Amino acid sequence: CFGARSACRTFSAVTEAVRWIAQRRIDARLQGTGTRAVIVAYIDGFCVVGQAAAATQVAFDILLETLADLGLVVNDDKTTEPTAEAIFLGTGLCTTTMSIFLPDKKVADLEAKLGYLASRAPGDKVTRAVLQSIVGKLTWCSVVLVQLRSLCSEFIRLSSGLLCPHSRVRV
Repeated sequence: CFGARSACRTFSAVTEAVRWIAQRRIDARLQGTGTRAVIVAYIDGFCVVGQAAAATQVAFDILLETLADLGLVVNDDKTTEPTAEAIFLGTGLCTTTMSIFLPDKKVADLEAKLGYLASRAPGDKVTRAVLQSIVGKLTWCSVVLVQLRSLCSEFIRLSSGLLCPHSRVRV
């Protein structure tokens, strides 16, 4: 029995156990082929990454078999067959170019938040809540766009002196 407080820890433990079991099966199946595939797990999500399309497909199939063997249900609507480009945890991954990217929706959300600041008249103030919302978006996006970290740091500095969510500061 567990409550909401320990739910993430419990999910992570189960997910890590599933990942470990499936990874052992994958390693055994791919041994001697010269290719490798790994599973990345986060709370209740899995991402399979392989050196070759065939290895990735084998790993994906083994992961699904392992989940079925353990009696865990897979949501087919949220399951994507192996592909060269996918979104995992809100971040785009491209195995062709070996790069990460922000999906279009995330870029549009960030542009809207920053556009709100840019559209304000000089000298207008914004609330701590607005700044914190922007900091949240910038922090998340800075995983992909490292250059945003300095802007994020400046907004954190500006909002740190404000005590209430409705307090205002000039940006």
